[in-house]
Amino acid sequence: MKKMIKFILFLFLIAVVGGGLYYYFFWGETGLSPDQQEIIDSFGYPQRFVINYMPWAENGSDLAVRHEVWYYPYHQQAITFIGGDVASVDEIEDEIDDTGINTYSDLKPEDFEFSMDYDAVAKAIGDKPIEEIDFMPAEYYGEDLKSYISDHVTFAIEGDQLTYFETIGLVEEEGETE
Repeated sequence: MKKMIKFILFLFLIAVVGGGLYYYFFWGETGLSPDQQEIIDSFGYPQRFVINYMPWAENGSDLAVRHEVWYYPYHQQAITFIGGDVASVDEIEDEIDDTGINTYSDLKPEDFEFSMDYDAVAKAIGDKPIEEIDFMPAEYYGEDLKSYISDHVTFAIEGDQLTYFETIGLVEEEGETE
């Protein structure tokens, strides 16, 4: 009887730890790496960003690694992350137009992850109209890939997984407000 109780407690412990790990890695927010948190602490959230998932072969298994580029036009920098680690910091041209008026998405990179389907992305970007577009041709990317655009993002879903996401920095026309 004592062995049975120990065995049940052991199974319960495995279920709790396993469930917690599953939630952390697959169900909850993507979270920020230490490198990304350091950039946000220094510059704030990026004014624009691009996320895509690239194939990555490691130890004989194919994985999808998260590749991100965060844009900071006021600092004239684009910071590239691979798997959350800084891969490069590049100088970019200032994207501010002659009027000095630009608006940027208030979306955050950690709110978008590979496991998101169309409905989850639509919910995350808010109540904005979304149109399907022919942005990434099926002959190159597969029949199951669908591309979409809203007034402030473009994204692609393959099957039920987010494979590409980009915010668009919009320039306000003179006299226009959001």
